Amino acid sequence: MSKKEKINQKLEELKFKVAKKSNLLERKEKLLSDLFKYETLYLETAQGMPLTKTSEFYVNNRIEKKKYLVNDKDRIFSLEYPKN
Repeated sequence: MSKKEKINQKLEELKFKVAKKSNLLERKEKLLSDLFKYETLYLETAQGMPLTKTSEFYVNNRIEKKKYLVNDKDRIFSLEYPKN
């Protein structure tokens, strides 16, 4: 293999790895966005009770009809808002 062929091969590998990194970053952002969305939905349904107190909530409390406003303090998974 000539030097030029080796350079072209390395360039192709680099392009592949950059594309793979870009794809992984997109998937990460999608997962973070979904996590934020589902955590918000859960906290609204459970009226702010975290996962650790869910059974106590369902046994002892009745579900309110008004919508619960989720505080950032209630979140344990998504600590930052998604960018999109």
